Amino acid sequence: MFGDERERVVEIAMVIEQPQSREQLKEQPKEQQPNNYRTPQSKIIRPAPLSLDNKYLKILLLSEPGDGKTHQITTLPEWMYPVALLDIDNKAVTMPLLIPFIKDGRIDIYPIDAAIIDSQETLIGRASNDTTFPKELPRGLLQVIDIVNYITGRTKAAREDKDRKIYKTIFYDSGSHLADHVERTTQFIQKCGSLKGAGAYGEGWDKFKSLMDDFMGPCVKSINMHVMMSCHVMWKIKKKEKDGSEIGAWEPLITGQFKHKIISYFNEAYFLMAKWGVGDKRIYKMIVNKTSKYPARTNIRLDRRVRNEKGEEIEEGVIMEADVGKMAKRWREQMEGK
Repeated sequence: MFGDERERVVEIAMVIEQPQSREQLKEQPKEQQPNNYRTPQSKIIRPAPLSLDNKYLKILLLSEPGDGKTHQITTLPEWMYPVALLDIDNKAVTMPLLIPFIKDGRIDIYPIDAAIIDSQETLIGRASNDTTFPKELPRGLLQVIDIVNYITGRTKAAREDKDRKIYKTIFYDSGSHLADHVERTTQFIQKCGSLKGAGAYGEGWDKFKSLMDDFMGPCVKSINMHVMMSCHVMWKIKKKEKDGSEIGAWEPLITGQFKHKIISYFNEAYFLMAKWGVGDKRIYKMIVNKTSKYPARTNIRLDRRVRNEKGEEIEEGVIMEADVGKMAKRWREQMEGK
């Protein structure tokens, strides 16, 4: 998405700082000036062929921490392996369930070890003064981008690497911590410790949203791979009743208004939940259709009526067994017309 290591600060700033006036455009180097594009009159345009070769699943997994988002990569069908897991949360290597998949090469972990707080900051300083901003360019977002560019063959070094592994799926774990790195990068560019104070009209939030869009486009929506991303959630209270009950909804744990847009980058979004069953057995469920409380979506055709383990008829999609692999198989079958 961005170039090589040279002038990384300028490159990021260019992504979110789009010149508006003719004077600003003239000041840009010629190779960076936008072209007035015209469709050639002789160009023939055809629709895309119906083929699975250029169709990919983009799945967002939402839940509270510990409700089984990361473990869902162990349920995938074989045609979605191997998986490149970008461990932004820095916890995947401690998950025993993933070890067999790591050993046999179905999952490779790429740790994102860049710190949110840089070496010239302190936690006490951040807590006592929210105007403190990073003095060094935060490396988290750049580290993620460098890994994505490499595993997708976008860099010269990657294209020349004969031993580069080809992945079928990329998993960002998690989108919430990715947004934290984007926020810190925005603070560095804006030279502010809080995006709330970055301009009188919310320019700080606009630039954060723009940088998130610039990542999600080439690294999620248009990437030629299956993509999965986990995201934490928080309960948003919308109204309190007189009896003390609350009316609210779960929202992605993403800074600012981008929390309402992130689902638009995925064709599937599942809300996962876990509870304790009989004999201390952990039971995982997921919601695949949007409700008033749960953000979710699916383009996969579901059987409207199914029976649960008690034999009761229920409407599928309200709540079902947490199995992303089963949904992926249904998607492929329906894409093949079965």
